[in-house]
Amino acid sequence: MSTVFEANTRSSAALAKQGYRPAGRLRWHDVKGGIYRDMLVFDLLRDEWLAAREAWRAARAGAGREAVAT
Repeated sequence: MSTVFEANTRSSAALAKQGYRPAGRLRWHDVKGGIYRDMLVFDLLRDEWLAAREAWRAARAGAGREAVAT
């Protein structure tokens, strides 16, 4: 599980790139400058993470072979 403030779009995009999925929103989680901010919650199940890690390792191993072959 990971959380980011709604306004932090770069962190949200980074989490999505890593395979995290939106899981919910904590409304009015924090106040900054008199403005309430929502917190976004992302999650990634263990099986999903393991599958993504194996895919990454396979892609990395394939890229290493191509570099040696050229």
